[in-house]
Amino acid sequence: MKAHARTMTRFLLMAALVGGAALVLTGCPDDKDDSVTMDQRINLFINDVNADNYGNLWTHMHPDSSAYTQRRDASTWTADFPRGDRPFSITTLNISGSTVSTTITSSGSGLYSGSSITFTMQLSGKDVWAIRSISGAITVN
Repeated sequence: MKAHARTMTRFLLMAALVGGAALVLTGCPDDKDDSVTMDQRINLFINDVNADNYGNLWTHMHPDSSAYTQRRDASTWTADFPRGDRPFSITTLNISGSTVSTTITSSGSGLYSGSSITFTMQLSGKDVWAIRSISGAITVN
């Protein structure tokens, strides 16, 4: 009986070692989905505007966009998205290729109410879309 227990212990130990090695070599399965679709990116951007996270807006821009490096200061966004006109909302969103045509509305003075804004998008990683430029009523390159 002792010999059988030792054999079983060795078998379980070897199975655990082989299983651990397999995980190390192939990587652990990751159910986390880091993808960001074009419409999700635009909504995240507008949510940051409405939450007064102007200092975070550059993170939604593609690294190849000049705004990625030149507009990291929160104050560079307030002329485009005045705090008194919040909340901003996207009322239409049409995707064609890497271009997203939208209609934006705003409160306050209604500066952009019903205005057309086009977001040009670019992949920033595997299935991660970022904003390359904004044109129309608001221009960000």
